[in-house]
Amino acid sequence: MMVDTVGIMKNREVAACLIRIADTLEIKGESGFKVIAYRRAARVLEDLTANVADLAAEGRLREIDGIGGGIARKIEEYLATGTMRKLLEAGVGVPEGLIELLRIRNLDARTIHIAYRELGVRNLTDLKRACGDGRLAGLRGLGFRKAAVIQRGIELYEKTESRSLN
Repeated sequence: MMVDTVGIMKNREVAACLIRIADTLEIKGESGFKVIAYRRAARVLEDLTANVADLAAEGRLREIDGIGGGIARKIEEYLATGTMRKLLEAGVGVPEGLIELLRIRNLDARTIHIAYRELGVRNLTDLKRACGDGRLAGLRGLGFRKAAVIQRGIELYEKTESRSLN
């Protein structure tokens, strides 16, 4: 049996868009149901062995468990145009610096949302300051241990970024 590596790459590309939508919605504080639906659809696409583009062309996206009509239309839009309107709409009102924070290990969209809402964290500099002065550890549901893990994630992220810039 031959593996369709091009199809798998397309599946991952579409899944990445769905994850970005879920993350952005979660940062904005949107309902858990929407976030869960996008994350589930992304997971399904990442695990899919068939090419999502082929399934869309055959009108079979809605047959995939975890892909409802709304998400299927967004996938079809992406396959046809290379973008999703929902991805652009979800990002409206979210500072770009918050999206960058998603690249920090052990820092999830929910924690970013809380730090943004309660501490005014808008970027990496703000997050480092909130870690350093203990405000992050004081947030509901975080504590010093989780803040220390996030601090370590920031350090790793900065090392990785400085290496890639050199």
